[in-house]
Amino acid sequence: MKFLVSYTIIMLLLTTIVGNILKFKDFKLDLKIKNFFLKDNLRFLKTSMKHITSMGDVVTSLIIILPIFFYAVCEKKFILATAILNSSLFNMIFLNTFKFLFRRERPVTKSDIKYWGYSFPSGHSCIGLSFYPTIMHILFVGYDSYIFWLSVGIIFGLSIAVSRIIVGVHWFSDVIFGSIIGSVFFLWTIYLYNIGFYYKFLF
Repeated sequence: MKFLVSYTIIMLLLTTIVGNILKFKDFKLDLKIKNFFLKDNLRFLKTSMKHITSMGDVVTSLIIILPIFFYAVCEKKFILATAILNSSLFNMIFLNTFKFLFRRERPVTKSDIKYWGYSFPSGHSCIGLSFYPTIMHILFVGYDSYIFWLSVGIIFGLSIAVSRIIVGVHWFSDVIFGSIIGSVFFLWTIYLYNIGFYYKFLF
């Protein structure tokens, strides 16, 4: 518990500091990575990543999240329902508050990839590193294959994060700190899930 609290405070402070710096100037590494992925010889990779990046879209996420949430509520599995809320909707509300505070512009002005809002931190990266590992934890905790499936969830989440850079709608630093916030919500979600916590005022 002490580690989790300390990790959360440190990561949120770091995100706040970096976000305020990025209000005034871009990191050189961000610019180099952006220019690298603007090259046309990566067209095949970009095409592949368009499919992966869609798994972090709001619409796609809701299509996955809402049936699980309503199933949990109908079955009175309120701990599960709370975990779904923590790992998806609540973290997106929190993250978009950060976006509004920092108001960083996107690395592109036009893209065939749908996006909205400001750039820092990355919402897709956040949902990727929070929701998908959470689902794997809930499904496989206690099984011998738990580590494998949790790794699959984390790798898939990281793939969504990386896809945001490759398709050109986020800076590298957006993705890093979106992933950090996602990991914070994931750790808190599985902690609360494991101790049997749920939001009594909702259920």
